[in-house]
Amino acid sequence: NQLVDSLTEESLGDFLDRQVQIATADNSETLALAHAYFRAREADWPEIIRDIKREFAPSRIINANDSDRSNMLEKGQYEALNSLESLSNLYRVVFAVAKLTEGWDVLNLFDIVRLSDHPTVSGTKAKTISEAQLIGRGARYFPFLLNGQRSYTRRFRDDSEDSMILETLHYHTINEPQYLKNLVAALDEMNLPTGVDKRNPLIDVKIKKDFR
Repeated sequence: NQLVDSLTEESLGDFLDRQVQIATADNSETLALAHAYFRAREADWPEIIRDIKREFAPSRIINANDSDRSNMLEKGQYEALNSLESLSNLYRVVFAVAKLTEGWDVLNLFDIVRLSDHPTVSGTKAKTISEAQLIGRGARYFPFLLNGQRSYTRRFRDDSEDSMILETLHYHTINEPQYLKNLVAALDEMNLPTGVDKRNPLIDVKIKKDFR
């Protein structure tokens, strides 16, 4: 919350400048689109920053790690987890540790961010299957309204990248090649198609014995 609260036009500009300096050919296509979007709308930064601060205020964040379900019920958050697509639901961020793997259904989840700093995490088969199931729940298509009509299939498959973002679930994690390979295999077993960031593909590196 401190990062959002302290966001200013100057700090946003500094951040985008740093991204340009460290940009390489391996950068994520989606991040490149996001950076270009903000750059093209510099005149609108004051309004954009106000929107970010409002949309990601503490009151719009759910901590689903509460071990006491009754406590979540009292806060009205348990029902909110299963109605995120409702127009009256203002929550934008859900923090959870293995809480959303069972009995959770949401149609408008666009990003899952996996946080892990354990040096030995490689993703066992059971672990990756569990996370693949979570992704499967989040990847269910949200039939959003466009031009007064709803569509229950993808609209922008052959359209521009800007439009396709509206129909894409992004799964963010640190670069753990073995974990990612196991995860993709688990998704394949579920017949859940995955896209490849062509500008930042997975690379297998084999280390010589004399280097170990």
